[in-house]
Amino acid sequence: MHSADQPRQPQPLAVVLIDALDALDVALPGFGLYASLDSELPASVKPRVRVPGWKVEYQQALKPRLLELGCIIDEGAEFSFSQPVIRLMTNTEHVCEIRLLRLSVLKVRKYGDGYQMDRHVNYKARWNELGLAEAIHWLTDPPRAGTSWPERRQAKVAPDPDCRIVAFLGFDKSDTPFRRELQELELHSNWTRLGIETFSRTWKDRYGRNFTTLIQCWTKHRTSTST
Repeated sequence: MHSADQPRQPQPLAVVLIDALDALDVALPGFGLYASLDSELPASVKPRVRVPGWKVEYQQALKPRLLELGCIIDEGAEFSFSQPVIRLMTNTEHVCEIRLLRLSVLKVRKYGDGYQMDRHVNYKARWNELGLAEAIHWLTDPPRAGTSWPERRQAKVAPDPDCRIVAFLGFDKSDTPFRRELQELELHSNWTRLGIETFSRTWKDRYGRNFTTLIQCWTKHRTSTST
């Protein structure tokens, strides 16, 4: 049993990301993470067909939470809302890279006064275009030649990361979203043997649209010995 005045251990950064996204899903009533981009449009504007991005999630959830923790985000790094990589230094001066992936294999349509998942639409083929296997491999890429972050920033060279995280946000019809796909991915990538930690959370859509949301993160910390 821990003493009341004993300092609490910090949460893993992956859990911090999951908590921030979960809270944003609650904070966008009627939209949630699934329709986060639509939440920025006036009600009179019909949403255009577009590639799902991370604009709202990054600006309203991830970035504020990371800054609140004392992280320094490398604003000079290239950033794309369609498939972003966040580069930052934590308050303990560890460099971390976070790669964000997002996929929906379903379609929500308006029926009467509400929105429901269209059970006749299945976009499972999109999984093969996601690039999650490549992202898992990226976690274990060997570090580049090491110098300090200030030196590398001055030379306009990205610093070596102390850790890398892949965060996957997915929407599926199943109560166990992407179970088969993730099992196959684990079998082929064998992330446990590679020292990759996983964190995940699922919930049924809070707005009655009959799908399940999954957030899963893979974390790899750099070690002093090569593997």
